[in-house]
Amino acid sequence: MSRILIFDPHSSGHHPVYIERFINNLFPYSEKHQFTFAVPAKTIALLSEEAKRLAKEHSYRFVEIDFESYRKTRAICGVSIAERRLLSQLLSLGNYDSVILFYGDHIVNSVGVFPLPSVKCVALFFRAPILEPKGGPLLIRTIERVKIRTRRWLLRSFLKSGSNNKGLFLDFRMTDSKNEAYGLCPEPTVDACLPTEETLEIAKRFPADDTRINMLLAGGITQRKGTAQFLSLLTREALPTLRKIRLIIGGEILDADEGRRVEALIDQLKKTGVSVLTDFTRIDEQTYAYLFEYTDIVTVPYIDHFGPSGVVSHAIRAGKCILGCDGGWIGEIVRKYGNGLTYRTDDCASFSNALTGVLQSYKSDYCSDFRDEFVRFNNETHFTKVIMDSLEGIQ
Repeated sequence: MSRILIFDPHSSGHHPVYIERFINNLFPYSEKHQFTFAVPAKTIALLSEEAKRLAKEHSYRFVEIDFESYRKTRAICGVSIAERRLLSQLLSLGNYDSVILFYGDHIVNSVGVFPLPSVKCVALFFRAPILEPKGGPLLIRTIERVKIRTRRWLLRSFLKSGSNNKGLFLDFRMTDSKNEAYGLCPEPTVDACLPTEETLEIAKRFPADDTRINMLLAGGITQRKGTAQFLSLLTREALPTLRKIRLIIGGEILDADEGRRVEALIDQLKKTGVSVLTDFTRIDEQTYAYLFEYTDIVTVPYIDHFGPSGVVSHAIRAGKCILGCDGGWIGEIVRKYGNGLTYRTDDCASFSNALTGVLQSYKSDYCSDFRDEFVRFNNETHFTKVIMDSLEGIQ
């Protein structure tokens, strides 16, 4: 029986969700492999009772890691080097045959130069090394090009053909049929579970309002996700437009400065008569299911966010209209499949046009054809199968 280490030192956002959905579909492989999950205590705590039951039933082991504390004791280390050192320690202590990196984007910056021990390795990558069109000073654009080219070199070094490593990209734009070490990874999306009597508490937190157009702004609140910038653009819209909207903001404040800006802008909107409902706590899967049931428009205002988005995936499965930024993966998904409108993040006129467009067209049946194609590929069963098939396919 082979010994496989699953390594993810992070516990915010999608990280606990991906671990749980992997566990939910791992049992067909349990007779051939012994699985150990090296994850933070928060990730373990956030697992559903069903995932914990499956882990116990199939004897999956958990090793709690505290990456932030580990990194602080090695102050001169960057994130990638600290992750690699912690991973190397775990591999040496456990005598593992294989490792699955559930977030390879940081660690590849060091393992591309300093290879891991001779174990089979499958790494999930969320941000493809694609040069995105950017404005700004020439120096900034030059630095960005250098960073992307360096990352491409590190990836090629890590994923060279014939190595023990396989890279799975969650960005549909990053496929390389000429390199056997590259692959495309599904997102582990699931069908929405409609609320039961046990979720009446969610309805109290987010009461429905059929008199306005419900616009959802969900997810962790950080500067790169553009919450404050979106609200700032919204404050410049005409009052008749704003008063058609009921804005639902849900998500944990992960950046204190951004949180203060967001709260100030919400107060400004409320003073003009805009309906705003907020809940600054982590949004779990059942709450997402409830919100997407009655939301009309889903906003994704991320700034410089070029990988996939769980909020977009929820919106696609639910057939909801998307109002999103025009950069990276989000912009390309919306433009390619016509499931909403995009705007330039620093352009008031562009935002106003997109907002007007979605307010007029949100009742359309969005993504009806694309949704079936999307769900066939992006689901938790296929997610686990692609990862395990990739690992077992390494010679």
